[in-house]
Amino acid sequence: MREYTQYLKDLGSRLSHEMKTPLAVVQSSLDNLEMEQKPEFLQRAQVGTKRLRFILNQLSELNQLKYTLEQTPKQKLDLVALIQALSESYQSFIPNIKSELHLQPLMINGSPELLAQLVDKLIDNARDFVTHEGHILISLTKNKEKIKLKVFNTDSQLPNNGLNIFDSLVSVREKHSKTNIHLGLGLYLVQLITRYHNATVKAENSHNPKGVTFTIEFNQSITI
Repeated sequence: MREYTQYLKDLGSRLSHEMKTPLAVVQSSLDNLEMEQKPEFLQRAQVGTKRLRFILNQLSELNQLKYTLEQTPKQKLDLVALIQALSESYQSFIPNIKSELHLQPLMINGSPELLAQLVDKLIDNARDFVTHEGHILISLTKNKEKIKLKVFNTDSQLPNNGLNIFDSLVSVREKHSKTNIHLGLGLYLVQLITRYHNATVKAENSHNPKGVTFTIEFNQSITI
């Protein structure tokens, strides 16, 4: 409850900051458009509106996920089949993505929809940092009773400042980001979904090759 209360406090401040600029852009562009009828002002207003829509969509996604976590029952599923299907779909629009998956089915109790959302968030995060010359690797392994799902991307490093990147409203993106707005909710959603599956998540720097690895560790598999 203390974490959630602090999250709400931070959210108001962050939203005020994030929405101030696009609102000003929209208002000034509409004012100029009314006076001068120039198409570039309309374009600026459309960009500002798009940024506001992005912010609201992220907040809506967070609220929807919290409701889903309360309502979604767990089911028996093959994690290998799920990750294989996701990897194939990513390859259709991410040319520099690879996969290394366990050869046999790995069964867990969970939600395929929530797990797909988790992997989507990790892939989106990786795409924000990887260069055209780099690559993204999805891997799935089993060691004794533990299953490890990893998403690795080259070309980036985590800051060495004690920052918990899985906290809400935390973002380490700067000039590398492909979009101008990040409320820091993507990895926070990853953490919520991970906890729902009684799993753990961590992020570590790699040096050969240089990059970052996100690891989801499922504590127990089940028999087929």
